[in-house]
Amino acid sequence: MPGLGLGDLLVPGAVVPGVTAIPVAALSARGIRALIIDLDNTLTRWNDVVCAPDVAAWLRRLRDDGLGICIVSNNGPERVRAFCDALGMDLIWIAHAGKPALRAYRLARERLGVAPDEVAAIGDQIFTDVFGGNRAGLFTVLVQPLGRREFPATRLVRLVEGLWLRRLRRRGALQPL
Repeated sequence: MPGLGLGDLLVPGAVVPGVTAIPVAALSARGIRALIIDLDNTLTRWNDVVCAPDVAAWLRRLRDDGLGICIVSNNGPERVRAFCDALGMDLIWIAHAGKPALRAYRLARERLGVAPDEVAAIGDQIFTDVFGGNRAGLFTVLVQPLGRREFPATRLVRLVEGLWLRRLRRRGALQPL
């Protein structure tokens, strides 16, 4: 969006209410072959191991449609492994990702065997998921957080994020998928 300058890295490619609202056909039309997906408040509520049935069904549909999936989280391996094991889908995952650092995005792409323009990064936070995905040259999708309960530092960041999102809305920079 012209006029945002360096803030372009903080503008998602698309905004949707939640992961299950992401149409697979829209991803395919963009040439997307794989997804890098955040865990907390994107696929499940913060610190919850259980995935909602509709989200689990959406993940299975993606996998069945041939899309690669990698869960990328700043959480520790025990948390991420427990979530993935509970799904029973043998998903690729990366813990201690250090988002928005590029290392985890590169590693996820390597494990998925795809180029940057074939990947969508999906998450609920502008300053980690969108910023990191945009820096990595990926198509980014911002989802509404699944819950209000969060890591304490994230609650503070949400205040700034809310101001930024209001600015983007006023400028017409938030697009649906």
